[in-house]
Amino acid sequence: MTKRRGKFRTRRTVVHSRKMVAGFTLIEMLVSMAVLVVTLTVVGVVFSVTTKTATTAAAMAEVQAWVREWERQVTQDLKFVDPSSSVLVLVGRTQAAALTEDDLQARKFLRYLVGDPGAVPSGYDPVFDTRVDPQYSNPRADLMMLYTMRATASQAPPSTLGRNNSPNPYLAGARFAPVQIVYGHAARGEVDMSTTPAVFSSNLTHIEQILGGGTDPDKHSVIPANRWHLARRATIIEPETAFNSRKRSFSSSEFTRITRCLADGNNAGDVARLNWQLYLATFGPGNSRTGYLLQFVRMQPYVFDPAVGARVSGTRIDEAIYDVLYPRATKSVHHVATILDEPPLELRSNLGLHMLPSCAWFQVEFLMPEDPRNSLDYYNPDPSQPLGTSFSNRYDTPRWTEVGDDETYLFLPDTAENRRVIASSDEIFQRLADFALTNPLNPPPSPVESRRIRLWPYAIRLTVRVYDSRNRLAEPIVRSIVHRFE
Repeated sequence: MTKRRGKFRTRRTVVHSRKMVAGFTLIEMLVSMAVLVVTLTVVGVVFSVTTKTATTAAAMAEVQAWVREWERQVTQDLKFVDPSSSVLVLVGRTQAAALTEDDLQARKFLRYLVGDPGAVPSGYDPVFDTRVDPQYSNPRADLMMLYTMRATASQAPPSTLGRNNSPNPYLAGARFAPVQIVYGHAARGEVDMSTTPAVFSSNLTHIEQILGGGTDPDKHSVIPANRWHLARRATIIEPETAFNSRKRSFSSSEFTRITRCLADGNNAGDVARLNWQLYLATFGPGNSRTGYLLQFVRMQPYVFDPAVGARVSGTRIDEAIYDVLYPRATKSVHHVATILDEPPLELRSNLGLHMLPSCAWFQVEFLMPEDPRNSLDYYNPDPSQPLGTSFSNRYDTPRWTEVGDDETYLFLPDTAENRRVIASSDEIFQRLADFALTNPLNPPPSPVESRRIRLWPYAIRLTVRVYDSRNRLAEPIVRSIVHRFE
């Protein structure tokens, strides 16, 4: 019995030991859980980083596609510009804004460092300070208007055959020139869906409208900057009425169509009537205001101030600028175009105005025509070298001129007639001496022949800063284009 008991006890002990080996201790369980938590954390971090990287890459690709399209359009527009048969109008603007809707509610400012960071006062906070330090800038929203000979097809042809049921070339996709091009930030529109078909409502929101009502360039825009929209308004000058009417500006009904790129039954949405020859004659030497700008303005010959010319009688330059740029009633908010976030099918022609969404910065700078250092072949005599030798200063930094806030620069057609006015007035006003020498080694005896007189900039530089409307990019994509008129 004892042996049996011993054997029995031994057998029970062995079975019990086997059961103990097959289980997990508390420490082993805790270690396993810790390893599992770490593994899941690493997987979560990797997944989050991968998702964020993919989201950022998708946003970057989307924004870059928009920027490339803007580059293509503006490059082609400038390629076919003839300075002798066009005007160049630049309007400088800045507007305080927040980047996102959350920033707007928090009253944060979106500001860009454009100067010397060492010169910024120690206590200045660009995000919350209501003052704008000179080294910083509110978002820029400049405007640029010119006329190009780029052949363009209508983006919003009429839905019928047109007047008197005659064949409509806009429906057939014919291309026309000249075309008025305006780059500027658009207003956001709404659609009245209670009508059939749906139509634009009169309720527009401009980037210059501020919180609390009114307009103020130093107070927050009601539209966050990541929802600003740079538009390209391309208006075809109607060929059949270009030379047989007295029109120097667009009518209110034409602005209704072209600012929305909205066609009706008889008219294309991006076509307007303008007597092209009469329009250009407005900027010729025979016009009293033009003569004033060409001869009497010495220090800033291109800054156009309507109040300055009030003393000059018989002028129409004011109308020739503003009445083809935006409707007179919306001059205070510079309404160059209207865009819709989600246009209905019958208003899809409005897409002709869509150019660059989420563009929080559009700036136009230029190289002053009078400054000879801006010329590609500028040479100066070198006093350290033998007489008759020269050297180039092209290693110098280009002297870009920005358009001041709320200033308008007007560059008149660069024609021989306009250049002669400058040459003939040189004895009194000495403006001619500011232009570049044509031959610095052996200048012609005549001061007129020795100078390169020009009325257009040597070049312009366009700069954009573009965000993602869904706030997926921490920093904007910045792109600049330089185009020389030489």
